[in-house]
Amino acid sequence: MGERLQVIKENHHWTDHVKKGRTKRLNIWEIDKFFKCPIVGACLTYAEQKQLLKKCGICTKNRTPYDIHEILVSACDTENPLSKKFENKLTQKFGKMSSILFEMDQEDFMAHWQECFEAGDYHEALWTAACRPDLSIENRREIFGMVHMGMHWNGEQRTICVAKIAGIEKREAAIRHKMEKLGGERKEMEKRNRQLQKDKQSLEVRLKTMVEEKNLLAGRLEKLESKSRVTELEQLAARLQTQREELSDTIEEQNRQFNKLSKENQRLSEAFDQLTAVNTQLQNSLLESIRNMQRINTCDKSCAAFDLCKKRVLIVGGIARMEMLYRQLIESSGGVFEYHEGHMKGGSKELENRLKRSDIVLCPVNCNSHAACTMVKNLGKKHNKPVHMLPNFSLNTVSQVIRDCAASPFSNSAN
Repeated sequence: MGERLQVIKENHHWTDHVKKGRTKRLNIWEIDKFFKCPIVGACLTYAEQKQLLKKCGICTKNRTPYDIHEILVSACDTENPLSKKFENKLTQKFGKMSSILFEMDQEDFMAHWQECFEAGDYHEALWTAACRPDLSIENRREIFGMVHMGMHWNGEQRTICVAKIAGIEKREAAIRHKMEKLGGERKEMEKRNRQLQKDKQSLEVRLKTMVEEKNLLAGRLEKLESKSRVTELEQLAARLQTQREELSDTIEEQNRQFNKLSKENQRLSEAFDQLTAVNTQLQNSLLESIRNMQRINTCDKSCAAFDLCKKRVLIVGGIARMEMLYRQLIESSGGVFEYHEGHMKGGSKELENRLKRSDIVLCPVNCNSHAACTMVKNLGKKHNKPVHMLPNFSLNTVSQVIRDCAASPFSNSAN
């Protein structure tokens, strides 16, 4: 922050723009209403918000973050003990920096605001902008618009990260399962290799023993003078030779199997190493996605311009397997999700009950029957509910209608 201010001083002739005796800054209960929600959500951490409530004797037990946020935003409408403590806390955190920003002319201040917003460190500048009574309406609108659209962008990025993480976790589970299977096969191959090694050693011992016996018999044969004995020994030698050849063939076959298993073991080891590398890469990607999601500056759903907050959105029909994605889209925008498959065989009572308690009704025409579309239109007119007939069931179409509803919450698109 100090480096940015130094650049502004050098580039904009700081001493020429500092104005003494500027109008006194506004207190938190005196600023524009649309600035109060972003200031509560962005300038104080959740722990600091709870601490402020406790200092004023307000119990925070069993209260959600939204409850605490709502209490602080409401308290900022008037001068009261809680709003005063809130004002003092902001002064304690940002007072020194804000006093410098407060003395800038509007052109320098807006340039500084743009730089802070792009860097993601704009809390002091946001508070200063809200407290400056001399800031033009155009500059106020520009600052609020950037903060507001930044909240929408963060919600969209969070949805993308969640979907990406789910896909990575699924692929990681499949790879883990395959690695476990290959690990078991590798252990079985190693066990077979050890057994073949033992068999080979045993056969080599037997062969060595038989060679020694053959040599011993050959020596004895030379000493025998009896022809019959020589014949007998020759026959014995022939049998031993046959056994030796059989054993040699057996050893040769065992060696071939051993070499084959060794190659297979090497192949499995290489595959195991490759899968381990892929798994490590996926784990790193998963951690990076989690860090990206944690870095998202999630906005609070109590924003004054966020009209979908707490509204119940009913989707009739669509693709059933996309129900979870519809739910994530609507609930991440602050709405309450309701779903009906669009089947009319069981009657319209259940559809009518769901429509009666909904604030907004969405009906994709390309995946609903004509009877279902007509029924939704008639029920919307009967109960005076805004019905939007969508050309298709895509998330982009649903998201666009949700944004249109937030911009014009009382429109009815049934046709």
